[in-house]
Amino acid sequence: GKARASGITAEVKLSDGTQVSVPLGTATIDGEQDVTLGIRPEHVELAAGKSKADCQTKLRLAEYLGSETMFYTSASDGTDIAIKADGLAKGEPGQNMHLLFPPKACHLFDFSGRALVNGSLM
Repeated sequence: GKARASGITAEVKLSDGTQVSVPLGTATIDGEQDVTLGIRPEHVELAAGKSKADCQTKLRLAEYLGSETMFYTSASDGTDIAIKADGLAKGEPGQNMHLLFPPKACHLFDFSGRALVNGSLM
C-alpha cells in the first residue's frame, strides 16, 4: 500500500481500498511511501458488519481448534489474511468476513522489509 504522514499518524491506503490510520510514534514518513501493513492474527478483530469494518475478505478455510478458531481469508486484491478468533466463532468457506485492524496493533514496513512502525497494544 501507500502511506502518507498526517500529523501523528500515517494514513495508509492498501491496494484493495482498505484505509487505516496508524500511529507514527517516533517514526517519520517522507511524502508518499510504499509500505506493507502487518498485523498479527490475534489482533485482527471480526466486525459486526460491513459498515463497521476496515476490510472485507472471503473466507477460504476455518480451522476449529477448541479454545480458538483460525480463519484464513483472502482480500479482493489476493492478499491472504489470517484471523485468530474465539473458539465459538463460526464461518463457512466463501462467506464474507468483515475485519477491523486496531491502529495501535498495526506494523508498517518499507519496501526493503525494514520496520517503520512497530505496533503495540500496550
